[in-house]
Amino acid sequence: MISLGFLVFSIIHTITNLVYTIFITKNIKMGAYLTSPNKEIESETGHGNGLQYAAGSMQGWRRSQEDAHVACPDLFSALPELGEFDEDLIKRVRSMSAFGVFDGHGGKEVSMFVSDFILKELFQNKQFQDSNIDEALVNLFHTLDDMLCDPVSRSDW
Repeated sequence: MISLGFLVFSIIHTITNLVYTIFITKNIKMGAYLTSPNKEIESETGHGNGLQYAAGSMQGWRRSQEDAHVACPDLFSALPELGEFDEDLIKRVRSMSAFGVFDGHGGKEVSMFVSDFILKELFQNKQFQDSNIDEALVNLFHTLDDMLCDPVSRSDW
């Protein structure tokens, strides 16, 4: 069985690839490189829901860190931050986790946007609330894509 985290990662990686040309190329020029790579590694560890994780990121040759991630081993812990939800959803979410790495592809804007909104939009997704995870992830992809293409949504961020 494919985990929710893996599916989220796969879908979001696709989002950043597709939306990059719409949003980033209008705002940032590609090719901003350092003369030598920044090899400093930022790391994060955590646990929850019977899982332990470690994440690390390195800026490399780019002038700034362009990638972002979400590590939520216990989706239930994210619910209080995001609003009120029905008891059935809360029971289902207790055993779920989500992990995602979002590649900046020449700028940090899309990857940061997705990392800031992915869980909120997932929880508000009707298909997710109804336990239709496959449909929820497809719908989530389209929702985030629409948000990135909408100047009003981006201005709220």
